[in-house]
Amino acid sequence: MKKLLFILSLTTLMLILTACGDSNSKQSNSSESKNSNQTIALTVSPTGDVELPIKEVSEKATFYTFTYNNMEMGALAVKASDGTVRTALNTCQVCFDSGKGYYLQEGDKVKCQNCGNLFGIDDIELVHGGCNPVPITEEFKTDGDGTVTISNEFLKQSEPLFKNWKN
Repeated sequence: MKKLLFILSLTTLMLILTACGDSNSKQSNSSESKNSNQTIALTVSPTGDVELPIKEVSEKATFYTFTYNNMEMGALAVKASDGTVRTALNTCQVCFDSGKGYYLQEGDKVKCQNCGNLFGIDDIELVHGGCNPVPITEEFKTDGDGTVTISNEFLKQSEPLFKNWKN
């Protein structure tokens, strides 16, 4: 009889712990969505370029994902304090190989999900090297009609940065 009571108590405890774990998981997911790190899926054009729709880009970064040559890649766009739209690939120049070297926004900074480095929004696209998002410079993009077009050439040379990407 004691053995049966022990098994029932243990089973009840496990059910309670499982229910609490599911509840915490749901709370965590809902707080993540409040963080506004939403991702927009894009399609690569027949020429291999990617168009980021930036008409509604604000101080809150917009994150994009797309499949290029059967590889998932990502980019981000955000309005800097001077009103310009800054763009970058959403992978870290240092931590890319970890698979977690991508960014999420926290306040007026983006944070590398691998090492935790915080990088200022106003520095996106301007600062090269170090733990920061890969800048998409003027030579590799064109602006027009509410979009920024990232060139096929730039995406092709950036493929190795996304080999282990797990965003």
